Amino acid sequence: MYVINVAKKYGRSWDNKEDIYSFYFRVETDMVDVSGTTPHGSTLLDLVEEMRTNYPSPHYNVEVSEVTTYRKDVNI
Repeated sequence: MYVINVAKKYGRSWDNKEDIYSFYFRVETDMVDVSGTTPHGSTLLDLVEEMRTNYPSPHYNVEVSEVTTYRKDVNI
């Protein structure tokens, strides 16, 4: 699963050297991989590009992460 986080700029750092962002919203998708297509023909890259177009930098920050999980048997 992939998570696309969108953060909204709310100011500058104390030394005015960088922007400060706060969580705005998150989109979760279970696309198989980055280049895999959905039934309607789009890819994760298309979705991220669309998000970056609708939520442009520097007013927003769009980041993508992959959620990985694993299972481990426990003897009780």
